[in-house]
Amino acid sequence: MPLEELTTWTILFFSIGVIGVFFSLVINLRKKREIQSCLMIGAYMLLHSFFSMHLSLHLFDAKINASNCLFVMIVLTFLNEPLLYLYFKRISERRHLQWRDILHGVPIMFFLAYWLFDSTAILDAIYYKLIALLIYTFLVCKIYKRKISEKRKSERELTIWLRDILIIQVIFICTYFLVLLTWLNLLPNFFALYSLLFSSSLMILYVAYTAYMKPDIFSRSYLFKEGTFFKYKKSGLTDGYSEELRSQLQVLFERDKIYRNSSLSLEDLSEELETTRHNVSQVINEHFEMNFFQYVNRYRIKEAVNMFEESNYNDLKFINIAYDVGFNNKVTFNKAFKTEMKMTPTVFIDKMKRKQSKMVKRK
Repeated sequence: MPLEELTTWTILFFSIGVIGVFFSLVINLRKKREIQSCLMIGAYMLLHSFFSMHLSLHLFDAKINASNCLFVMIVLTFLNEPLLYLYFKRISERRHLQWRDILHGVPIMFFLAYWLFDSTAILDAIYYKLIALLIYTFLVCKIYKRKISEKRKSERELTIWLRDILIIQVIFICTYFLVLLTWLNLLPNFFALYSLLFSSSLMILYVAYTAYMKPDIFSRSYLFKEGTFFKYKKSGLTDGYSEELRSQLQVLFERDKIYRNSSLSLEDLSEELETTRHNVSQVINEHFEMNFFQYVNRYRIKEAVNMFEESNYNDLKFINIAYDVGFNNKVTFNKAFKTEMKMTPTVFIDKMKRKQSKMVKRK
């Protein structure tokens, strides 16, 4: 392909790199940012931007075979993947940066030393980089999988953000395979390098778009839900014990139906689980994103709905249902039902009766 036909694209990719540099600074200059995660995603974006600008300049000068281009690309990749991994760890697991994280830089030092002894072994370097890409992306996928397994509705936007970042990362890996094919003389140089520029630019533009349209993604209050996070910051409840309590709690509610006890209190529940009130409250808040009363009422209303359906809505007395599932009076039952089902018990039953009537007529 003639150089003249590539110039416009080269300028475009270089401009996207400039945009990336600007937004990497914007992300880290916000007042309410989450500092550690913003530093990591900002550095990640900055390295992608420098790579796009650097490679664009070489392509503009028609130095497509320049070995230093590949050298920069390899070094930036070894830096980028640990940054993405640590970013996912930070916002998914609230993990702080630690001194041992410096060990992620060991592959870079190894590669630099290797390069000093044999600066022509670019193919070996490409293989090393591919291995690093695959390993870190695999680790990031595991973090993402754990995150979506939590099924927290309030974090839907955050999981979409992580999903999209991961998808673009996979696209980048696919385009990197093209570089390997190029070095094996199976593809033309410009095709592989422009594909890399495209995937890198896609990442830059997506992060920049999110920083502009959804800045809350980078704020501490959104990422960590400060009210809950700081409330339990000094808690001695470990992740393993928290999961154990969550499982025991679900057994009590789903199998033993402990919620039918109308006098059930947080103190009673903590005695059943042989732990403290504080630990029970923390488990309910963190795993189910609700307080004790909301959690209990959810099960009670679910049971009430089942009783309505099993009786086919005939000859029902709301007060009897309310007592059976654990409520002390009809007013509290109606209020909880409306909160959970977005309608009163009367409206719910009328709606179900109409639906049942329509089904009978169709038959």
